[in-house]
Amino acid sequence: MTRALVTGAGPVAGAVDPGGPVPAVAREVAEVIAGECGLPFLPEPAGGDPRATALGRTFALLSEIDAGLAGEPHGGRWAIGGQRSGVAGVSQLVRTTRRMLRDDLDVLAEACAGDPSRSFLIRLTGPITFAATVVDRRGRTLLADPVARADIATALTEALLLGVTLAASTVAGRGGIVLLLDESALAGVLTGQARASALTVADPISPERLIALLEPAVRAVAGAAATDKVVLDVGATAGALAVGLAANPGGMLLPVDRAHTVALDALTCALDAGVHVLGTVLTTAADVRDPGLIATRVRRSMRTVGLPDESVPERVWLADDPSVPPALAVVQSLTCLRAAADRLSAIGEPVLAPGS
Repeated sequence: MTRALVTGAGPVAGAVDPGGPVPAVAREVAEVIAGECGLPFLPEPAGGDPRATALGRTFALLSEIDAGLAGEPHGGRWAIGGQRSGVAGVSQLVRTTRRMLRDDLDVLAEACAGDPSRSFLIRLTGPITFAATVVDRRGRTLLADPVARADIATALTEALLLGVTLAASTVAGRGGIVLLLDESALAGVLTGQARASALTVADPISPERLIALLEPAVRAVAGAAATDKVVLDVGATAGALAVGLAANPGGMLLPVDRAHTVALDALTCALDAGVHVLGTVLTTAADVRDPGLIATRVRRSMRTVGLPDESVPERVWLADDPSVPPALAVVQSLTCLRAAADRLSAIGEPVLAPGS
């Protein structure tokens, strides 16, 4: 029986170990991830240190490529070109961000040492979302400058390759690294609604130009020996989804437990394109009491878009929705998702009525 994979797609609650000079992922959380997830992931603390977010980790990798591309939180946002100091030519914040990334990977590797055959997932920030959310030292978005966004796209490709290689060498999973590339700002960039600050106005950018920024990075990382596949998070709107699929990823992050038209249309496009679906669900306290409710919602969505029950475990992974703050501790949410995945793998089980 093929088992539906459980993984993570964003911040999780209770992930940080406060002990030690540099906060790191709690070993207990890493052990839960190793035990419950068919696709173990590098967790990000919810509401915690910005250095342990996808963007902070991406900056850590960029600073390895070029110290001048180091970044730091500035006025509530990340700014590129942080102050340099010390013999390494980068700030203390940059050095600790690098160290945190390595420490977190080490903790995950130790927890998953019993099964080196699995793939592992890490989440980093893609070139479009990076340019849309990062400012220079004067508060100007990188997105509005065609030269700056092209330069960042080139540097980010190298940084993403470095991240995949670093993760693979640390966790030593023979299955390779799944890179979840955060491009959640893409829809706003298409419509000109993505602004890094109240003083910045960004004109809409054509799909063709966005594909030219995104596709080389996806292609380069997907072709790396350490990579299993690249999964894109671009949202479920039609325009953003079209740009994402044009970059030829191996998977798309999409909601799988919602019955509204936008979500179902997006699922149909992704499945028709032949990519994996990293399916996000809104896990609630009611779902913890009865994980079959999640399986019911997912099955209904999949049947609506024409995916047979027996194909769900092969085509769909499960993760908590990263677009909302986590409502449950990571132990609760992953245990719940694992139980729901087991239900989805039980082919032939009837769809339940809510509460039954």
